[in-house]
Amino acid sequence: MNFLFILVSLLILTLLSRAASSKLGYDEAIIYNYDYSFDTMVEDLSREDALPVGLNFTSKLTIKPVWLSLDKNSVLFQANLNNIFVVNLQSKNSNSYGFSSKNSKVQDLLSPAFFFKITGGESQGIWFKESSSNTYKNIAKGISNLFQFRLESHQSAETSIFGVCPTQYQVLSSPHDDETVIAIDKDINLNDCKASNLGLNGQWSDTSRALSPRQNSSSRTTYTIKSGVVQSASSQDYHALKLLGRKIDTAALSKQLLKLESTSDNKNMNEYKTEIDAIQAIDTENKAKWIQEGIEYSVSDSSQENKIKLKDVIDDKMQYLTSKENNEKVTENFLYLVQVFRKASSSEILKILQDENLDEIKYPLVEIATAAQTDEAQSALMDYLEFEYPSDTFLIERYLVALSISIHPTRKMLEDVLSVARMNLPDKSIHETAMLSLASLLFTYSRNNPAFKQDKLFDELKDFLVDKVQKTLDDEDTVQLYLLALSNAGLSDFIPLATNLAEKGSTFKIQVAAIQIFKRLPVHLLKGKIRKTLLRIYFQTNSDYDDTVRIAAASVIISKEPSKQEIINFALSLADEKRQEIRKFMTSALNLMARRNKEFRLPYSVKSILAEVFRHHLKSSNFEALKTIIGFSRAIKTQIADVEGEVLSSFSLDLEYTKSGTTRRSTFNLAIQAGDRSVDILTIGLYAEGLLSIIGGDDDDTASSPRAIATLGLMDTTLRPYQLFHGQAELLGVVMSTGGGEMNILSTQILLMDHLQQMVVGSGMNLNMKITGALTLGLAGNIEMSLWSRNSNTDVINRAAVVIQGATEISLDELQFGQAITVSGVTRVDFTTTVEFSGIPMKMCLRMGRQDLLARLSSRSYEKVGTNRSYYKTYGRKQALPGETYIMDNEVSQTCKEMLEY
Repeated sequence: MNFLFILVSLLILTLLSRAASSKLGYDEAIIYNYDYSFDTMVEDLSREDALPVGLNFTSKLTIKPVWLSLDKNSVLFQANLNNIFVVNLQSKNSNSYGFSSKNSKVQDLLSPAFFFKITGGESQGIWFKESSSNTYKNIAKGISNLFQFRLESHQSAETSIFGVCPTQYQVLSSPHDDETVIAIDKDINLNDCKASNLGLNGQWSDTSRALSPRQNSSSRTTYTIKSGVVQSASSQDYHALKLLGRKIDTAALSKQLLKLESTSDNKNMNEYKTEIDAIQAIDTENKAKWIQEGIEYSVSDSSQENKIKLKDVIDDKMQYLTSKENNEKVTENFLYLVQVFRKASSSEILKILQDENLDEIKYPLVEIATAAQTDEAQSALMDYLEFEYPSDTFLIERYLVALSISIHPTRKMLEDVLSVARMNLPDKSIHETAMLSLASLLFTYSRNNPAFKQDKLFDELKDFLVDKVQKTLDDEDTVQLYLLALSNAGLSDFIPLATNLAEKGSTFKIQVAAIQIFKRLPVHLLKGKIRKTLLRIYFQTNSDYDDTVRIAAASVIISKEPSKQEIINFALSLADEKRQEIRKFMTSALNLMARRNKEFRLPYSVKSILAEVFRHHLKSSNFEALKTIIGFSRAIKTQIADVEGEVLSSFSLDLEYTKSGTTRRSTFNLAIQAGDRSVDILTIGLYAEGLLSIIGGDDDDTASSPRAIATLGLMDTTLRPYQLFHGQAELLGVVMSTGGGEMNILSTQILLMDHLQQMVVGSGMNLNMKITGALTLGLAGNIEMSLWSRNSNTDVINRAAVVIQGATEISLDELQFGQAITVSGVTRVDFTTTVEFSGIPMKMCLRMGRQDLLARLSSRSYEKVGTNRSYYKTYGRKQALPGETYIMDNEVSQTCKEMLEY
């Protein structure tokens, strides 16, 4: 019993000592006079000659303790700002800029006092007059935030002006008596803050893709405390935003300084029972209504902003909406219109969509409304589009495709597309596109909202997709489409089904489609049973598999960080491989890994492993000798651009052919990679069978009639396959209809990136950091085929314009300053295939070239009040990159020389 009493006593004493260590030492009999200032600025770090823009705020701050709790652990302060002076960094002239001593906004800051309560080192509320502006409130919150501190080393989640953030205190010197000065560092992890208020304005980012920016924020405050009174506080928070190496590299910086200059006697002391009594008693004359708020940043009411009429904007931008060109101006205006649609109501957008006078631009309008990714825009689109009895099937497909590549879809989008997929639609193409779109939305929404996997809607969507597969296993074409949907969904929940169908599917086409599901899964999920299954398929351990199935299984392993032993086993298998085209493809793939080790993110040298295998196991002097293996299949990858070693763009070709040289499956892919993140911008695939039935040859292709199916992928999302022809009659029809010039295949605008953060800096000013980017893509083709001469020439033409805009802006009501950067470029890439099928095996030449590329970079720095600019500076640079022909590989190059005689 005595032991328990002692233990409880020690616990109470410990708690009391902790409370005492957090007590403030402010006295009601004293008035504390501080100098308070802050510097807030934005810098363009991509240029050495760029000057920072921002402002300097100086003032006198009077702090008066008006109420203390009995244990002196809680203090209510009355605070007044005086002698405010604000000047911008570049103009150095307050009379022509922003605030001045006669400015009404300064008077707003001078006149009212504000009250804030600190208990145990934490803010317990701030009181303002009802009429106080958000500017005044946020500057006041930035000040009161400096009075939040602990007198002991401590780590916890603390509510501050930034939100609820992980905060760590470190005492640099320990107190010995009341007169000892203590130095304290307070570090706030701004990257992990939960700011509920800012969420009302909306902020989003997709940080998992290669085109996503890198954003980092930090905050440190250093205190000097004497007898529980702040002698000085120096705070600095830093916010950086980078993209494309250092092409876009901006930072916002806020420095606060609080310094005690003097104290004086408080001659008007009064005793109050509570803090509310104190507040009400102090301002009895004005009988003002006082509003209590938390210390988190106060968000402005965006509903009061002046809204632009949507119809006026559309009319003004008509020349770009009707343009058939793929240029930067069209792309810039697409980005601008997306922002305008985001601020529009559902009724405004619907009125625009239903306007018969705008019928000629209904396709781009639907894409823009979809790219806005707001529930208001989504409601308008659902009211406008006719799914069950469509008058324009292509318009609906265009909407669903645009929806499938959304960067931050909403729950409403998921629910709406699910309802469309469940409809009994007369048009099969709409249903198929809706299924693929639904699956892609599920992937993105689940990734952006991890908690969604515990939601009933998640289970409903998952079960809906699986059920479609299970019910159509006997229909090869239909089940392939649903398996493609599972691939778009990229969920680990589908692994058991995919693994089973990959190994035991009833047809090789079903097996290939099941294997595709693994491609969107992260590497850490492709372990154990999945990897063993794929290896069994490739090595045909339990059963024989079609060449296409085996190559698909091996390709997944190669793309998902293969182990050393897997590389060794692939290499060893080449000696005994009887299938000519598999041997050729795997040799090409391993050689590609050896040459481009870094891009495959492998911690070992593939080239060294292969050299060791061939020297000791296969008795070959060099792996290079395998390049002479006969065959057409191959894996090709060529780098297109390297941005400061951080962002790589490349194209790849996976080509699978029969022994006679006819196409089985080919895939062209344009990708961007940054570190361990990558995104497939554009994927074009072709599957063919039965071509030997026309030109003759061996029995390597057993299909009785010719058939070709084209596939297209945008931004990691597979779109609905399109059958080019089935049967000799349709093939001849295609041949007769070609050769008449360039055919448009796809024309679209894609939102590449969409990063928005609305934050606050320590001084209380609003910080917006934004990066948006778009791609205007035109895909065209031309086919010339002669059955008489038995040759063909196919051109795939890619025209693209890219615009990326980055902006960092700090604002305080009408006062704004910031940096804006735009990177843009226009190019054309042609991919040409020439085939001679007058003999067996056929001859084929592959060529790819890029025309001249003109890249532009422009930036501007500004400081302004409303529409009046006091400082504005622009900078621009152009860079011309000459056209380039890309080498596929030496063997292809040699074939081209022989065929084209150059």
